Amino acid sequence: MRHASLQFAILGPLDVRRGGQAIVVNAAKQRVILAALLLSANRVVMADDLMERLWHNRFPRDARASLQTHLARLRRVLGDGHGACQSIHTSPGGYFIEVAADDLDLLRYRDLLDQASRAETVGDLAGEARLLREALGLWRGPALADIASDSLVRDEVPQLTEEWFRALHRRFDVELTLGNHAEIVATLRRLVVRHPLRERLCGQLMIALFRCGQQVEALKVYDSLSAVLRQEYGLDVGDELYGLHQAVLTRDPALATERGWHRSLARRAL
Repeated sequence: MRHASLQFAILGPLDVRRGGQAIVVNAAKQRVILAALLLSANRVVMADDLMERLWHNRFPRDARASLQTHLARLRRVLGDGHGACQSIHTSPGGYFIEVAADDLDLLRYRDLLDQASRAETVGDLAGEARLLREALGLWRGPALADIASDSLVRDEVPQLTEEWFRALHRRFDVELTLGNHAEIVATLRRLVVRHPLRERLCGQLMIALFRCGQQVEALKVYDSLSAVLRQEYGLDVGDELYGLHQAVLTRDPALATERGWHRSLARRAL
């Protein structure tokens, strides 16, 4: 039977709770196993894949027995005080963890994104923005930030990170459409500092600044990115951002419309 009160979070450092109380999973290999199972929640993860996550093809002689030992210990750590955790199941060839959408931030995050897409389909922009904010609010930092598995980080983190960026861009596109440019400027500034080479973020910040009457600041964002790309990589900015720069420079009226430049920019960037 599934323990409904056992909740997990992996969109940031690993966090496990039961009834609001933190459960500390100290052993590094137990954390790797748990993270690997949670990334494929409710789906079987083959034992060979778990061993790869643990030992990266440098398997000990008794790797399968060692995996079973680590799993048994993990089940005890996650237990409710009356026995081992029943959420981790053995299946032919592997294992899986049974978890409800509300009990794992990754599942909740993706469910909220699906709801946001449905809101977009029916033209509910305010609802879409609210759902995207809620989804992005589940992130507490880089995914799997404290999981010691090179292969898990290599194979899973880039996809999760790109999912996050796509949701982020969607959110700001909707906010700009709703006319919430003033409300998102500070957040966009922080994100551009953290991710200075993300042209889409820079473009969204430029539009928000321009609509706040800060044309010069918008141009500075472009100049900063352009300088970094040329000096460090010998590259020019992309065509979309260059076009946006020209529009800001000439005060193109399309930049001031609710469904103006940022929507066409988003479509061309796909």
